[in-house]
Amino acid sequence: MTLRLIALFLACLALAGCAWRFLARPRAERGRGRFLQALGALACSALAGALVQLVAAACGWIWKGTTFGVLELASMLPFSWLVLCGGRSVQSMFDWSVIAVTGHRQTLLMDNLPYYAALTGAQMVLLAALIAWRWKSARRHDPLAWLVCLAFAANAAAGMAWPWWGT
Repeated sequence: MTLRLIALFLACLALAGCAWRFLARPRAERGRGRFLQALGALACSALAGALVQLVAAACGWIWKGTTFGVLELASMLPFSWLVLCGGRSVQSMFDWSVIAVTGHRQTLLMDNLPYYAALTGAQMVLLAALIAWRWKSARRHDPLAWLVCLAFAANAAAGMAWPWWGT
């Protein structure tokens, strides 16, 4: 469990670094820099969803029947950010296939975290590659790239009510 928490912390740091690279730096000229900035754009989209999720859970709009306090919800924000990077698309695939692939029970994300992380990583790499390819023309305001980020944010919003801690 300790290694999983360390991995989660490092994943949050990596996402934060990509988000910083996207927000604070000019457009990268090389492919790797554009790819990291595209990951940052996706991470910012999911972070917006995680912040909305925090407010919705604190107000009781989602996760009804739980006893999470505001401080507990705030402490879950980094993990919620990672879960919402997968959004509803990864959650649906995870729910559908996790028992067949991992053999663990389906209702607890922490038992199957490596599988969920692989699905989320694959989704983010594909979308970030598409965005980086579109930004190759040095147009930061490419409509298709921003449409992908908007769809990613909508996917995160659709997954906000998923009880990732188990049922």
